[in-house]
Amino acid sequence: MIAIIGAMEEEVRGLHEQMDRAECIEKAGCTFFRGTLFGRDAVVVSSGVGKVNAASCTQMVIDLFEPECVINTGIAGALAPELSVGDIVISTDAVQHDVDTTVFGDAPGQIPDMEVYEFPADDRLVDAAVFAVQKLMSERTLTGKAMSGRILSGDIFLTDRAKKLELRETFNGSCVEMEGAAIAQVAYLNQVPWIILRCISDQADNPAAVDYLTFKKEAIRISTAMVAEMLQVI
Repeated sequence: MIAIIGAMEEEVRGLHEQMDRAECIEKAGCTFFRGTLFGRDAVVVSSGVGKVNAASCTQMVIDLFEPECVINTGIAGALAPELSVGDIVISTDAVQHDVDTTVFGDAPGQIPDMEVYEFPADDRLVDAAVFAVQKLMSERTLTGKAMSGRILSGDIFLTDRAKKLELRETFNGSCVEMEGAAIAQVAYLNQVPWIILRCISDQADNPAAVDYLTFKKEAIRISTAMVAEMLQVI
C-alpha cells in the first residue's frame, strides 16, 4: 500500500480518477480513495491546506491503511535562484520554517524536544524519484530542471522577496510550501518512509500570487506525471 497526499483536491484528482476499483472512505473532512493505481495498491487523499490539516490527514492515512510509504505531491514556491516555474524539487529533507523557540537557545526551525532538526526523506524513494524524473525528461514530458533539496514548510503563502531571501539564507531551502514538513514529521514519528515531490508554480516573491494562479494547472500536471512514473518503479 502506497499513500499519496496532496493539499488541494486538484493536486490528486488526476491520480484518483485513474484508479481501478476505487472505494471512498470519509473521515474527519478527508475523502480517501483506495484502489489500484498503475498496478499498485494505493490510497489517494487531499489533506487540505496548511500544516495542521496535513498532519491530521497523514496520521489518519497511517492508522487506517498502514502504508509502506507516503508520497506528498503538489506545488511550491521557488527559493533556490536556479529554479523556475515548471521545475521539480525532490526532497532530501524537510524543515518547518515557522517554528521559532530561539529565545530558549534553539535553532530557527528546531521543534523543541525533537531529537532531529530536519526530517530526512527515504533514500530509496529519492532514488525512485530521480529515476522517474530522468525518464520523464527523456520523453519530454518534463522540459524543466529537477533538483534534490530541502523543503521548507510554514503556514504562510510567501509573496515577500525579503522574507524569501531570509528563508533561503537561514535554512538553505530549495522551495517553500505549506504542508510537506508536517507530513514528514508525522511519517518520521510513525517510522514510515516518505518523500515530497514539488513542482514550482511561482517564485515566492511579490508577483507570486499572480504566477501561482497562472501556472498552477501546469505545475499540477507535471507533479501528477511524476508520481505516476514513480509508482511504476518503486
